[in-house]
Amino acid sequence: MNIVNTSLSVFTLLICISFALGLIFTDFLQPNLSGTRRIILVIILLIYALIRSYRIYNQVKKK
Repeated sequence: MNIVNTSLSVFTLLICISFALGLIFTDFLQPNLSGTRRIILVIILLIYALIRSYRIYNQVKKK
């Protein structure tokens, strides 16, 4: 069960980082999400990715 949890956490981390990078480098959702809201969302996604990666690291380290 622990391997499933770890793999889903890594998958979530990759999706979160790729979405943040997609918002930074493309015009994805540009008409609906622009300016300060876009930057705030990217910052929130990157902070979430850092927290998630720290939790994954601790989880793998316990093994």
